[in-house]
This record gives sequence, structure tokens and C-alpha cells, in this order.
Amino acid sequence: MTSYELKRKENESFKDYHIRLYSNLDSYKISSDEATMLLNKEYGSNYSESKWRKDYGQYLNWKDYIESKLIGNDELPSYKQSSEIKGDGTHSSDKLIRINENEKLDADTILTAHGFDINEFDLVNAKNSIWNQSIDKTLYSSKITVKPKSIKFDIENVLSQLHDKVKKVVINKVEFKGENLLEIPLVDMHFGINDLEYYNETLNEIIELIESKKWDTIFIPIGNDLLHHDDFKGHTSNGTAIEKIDIENAWTDAFTFYSYIYEASLKNANHVVSDYVCGNHDKVMTYGLVRALEVKFPQVKFDTSVSNKKMFTWKDVAILSLHGDKGSNRVSKTIYKEYGKVIADKKVVEIHSGHLHFSQSKDDFGVVFRTLPTKAQTDEWHREESFVGAGKYFSLFEYKSDLLKTIHNI
Repeated sequence: MTSYELKRKENESFKDYHIRLYSNLDSYKISSDEATMLLNKEYGSNYSESKWRKDYGQYLNWKDYIESKLIGNDELPSYKQSSEIKGDGTHSSDKLIRINENEKLDADTILTAHGFDINEFDLVNAKNSIWNQSIDKTLYSSKITVKPKSIKFDIENVLSQLHDKVKKVVINKVEFKGENLLEIPLVDMHFGINDLEYYNETLNEIIELIESKKWDTIFIPIGNDLLHHDDFKGHTSNGTAIEKIDIENAWTDAFTFYSYIYEASLKNANHVVSDYVCGNHDKVMTYGLVRALEVKFPQVKFDTSVSNKKMFTWKDVAILSLHGDKGSNRVSKTIYKEYGKVIADKKVVEIHSGHLHFSQSKDDFGVVFRTLPTKAQTDEWHREESFVGAGKYFSLFEYKSDLLKTIHNI
């Protein structure tokens, strides 16, 4: 042991010097009496050995007491914790976390300390400040932002496999004299809350309407919250946690439902067109479903792009489809700016939106904006948000070449 280690170090307080000497009597190979001599010399005093020894003993007692209150048990000191789920699906959390000396302050440790499952969430950012520290534990004031993990898959690879495995429906087409256009815009179906059995009567009535005559074209917008949520854990496309359903059964029911409609349409119309319309509940899951239907029905003209609005034209009719959760208040005012060249000479211009679960229409100088109804049962989230009381039905539209002929409520 060098004499340097027995001396008070530069910038070392006297109390720290006192504690260091008594904490290291064995390693420094000195007695309590020798430590007393060093302390009295440094302090300019003549205190007894028992005074310095008892002062050190009090320090140990208080140290143990404070650590037991702060980080020695499962209880943490008072701290204003907060948590928030934001509109973009991210979660924020602000709380005290305890990190043991054998733990790394890495992403997994921080997520776990905040109560997030590392298999379900990714850490976006974190700010950690030391709140209290002892020999083997540290308390941090920790503020983090996390986001649900996204399930990444190669949809094109899946579809290439489906091409070889899925039995395609190919109808021997014979051109016949079909005059009118039938639009089948089924919005907010929320399969999972509603199943194939619930929609059986609806399906039969739609098939009956399709088979009631020969059509020039049948237009089928598909999507618009076809499924209730967008993953296997009960989250919407934005990451909002809602009522969890059996997504596999929901997917199968929706696929089966539309398979009947496409097949009947191909048999009774010269042309079948189908546009994917993004919803806010099921953007990814329904995209995959539509792409699978595209494989099964190669004679249907699909638009599977993920743009929020889709313009369809037929003769003197123009129909803009959108879900309605984004920009619906402005779309009737901007439609000519966006689609002016397409719709300038059309005699019928309609905007069809969903999302609100009730029927409403407004004619804005020749542009008719329709909020379409749904037959879906009211789920827990829509009930809490007061989407209740509206009639339960779907509206299908029959057009002649230059006018809306009939609205079929089913």
C-alpha cells in the first residue's frame, strides 16, 4: 500500500476521504487507530478512534436505509409517470426504471422496464437520465417512444406461389348485349365482427341483382374496412388497439364472399372492373386479400394500387371512390382540379365514401357526394364513438349511359 492511497486526494471531500479510509481498512492494511491518526491530521483535530468509527457506522446505516427505500425493493420513489398512444400509432412512456449492474442499458432492457413486449414493439427513441445510483443498481428517469413491430413479407413472392396453387376461375365469355352499369360499393363490412353467415342474405340479394339482367359493366370497389383490423393482435392500420377478432376466419369469409360476387359478375357482364380502396382499419390485410382475388379471377380488371382515391369512368359516368377518413370535406371542391380533364364532359359525377356508417348525400353544383351506409353490426369501438342508430343496409347503383337510374338498397 502506497502512502499516496492513504492521503486525501485532490478534489476529494473530507467525508469521502473518511468513508474511503474506513471502507478499505483491510485492503489498505491499516487499523482503525491508524485511520484515526490520518483523519485527525487532515482535519486538524484530536478526536478519539470511537468518534470516527461511529460516524462511519452511521453512514452505513443511512446508506442501507436510503437504498432500501429507493432501489432496494420493488417499490420506486414518487414520480409523475405518463403514457400516451399517439395518432400515428406510436406509444410514449415516461417513468422511473431500475437497472441492475449486470444489465445493459440497451433497447430490450428499456422496453421491458417500461412494460413493452420486445416481440411486439420497436424502440424509436429514448432519453435516460440518472435519478439515483448505488453500488449495484441505478434508477433512471426514462422517456421513450415505441412503435408496434411491422410484419414484413414479400407479397409478390406469395402471389407468385399462389399462381401455381390457386384454382383460377375462367369463364367462357360470350359477348352479349348489355347496356347498363352496376356499381357494388360495399363499405365498412368489418368481417370478423360480421361473418359470412350474417351476410348470407345480403350475398343472395346481390347475386340475384347481378343475375337479373345482362350488364355492360359491373364495377366493384373493394376494401373500405372490409376487415375489422390489420394484424393478428387487434390493431388497425394506424396501430390503434380495438376489439380483437379471429382474423384468419375473417379473411376467409371475406375472400369467399367476394369470390361468389366476382364469379356471378363475370357470367353476367361484358366487363368486370374492381378497384382497391384503402380503409383505415385494414390497409395491409385487405391489400393482400385483393391481390389473392386478382390471381383467382384473371378476367377481372383490377386496380390494386394503394392510392387513397380511385377514379372510375364509364360512358358519361364518373365515380370517385375513397374511404372518407382523409380529406373528405375538401374532395368535392378539388375534384375538378385533380380530375378536370377526365370528368369535364361527364353528365354524372359522383363521389362515394364510407367510414361514417350512415347514409348522406349532397349535390354540390353537379357533383354528388354520397356517404354510403353499411349493414355491418355496430362493434365496440364504433359504439363508444357514437356511430349508432343508422339504418343497416348497403346501397348499390345502376346507371344508364348518362344518368343514375336506380339505387338498390340491400
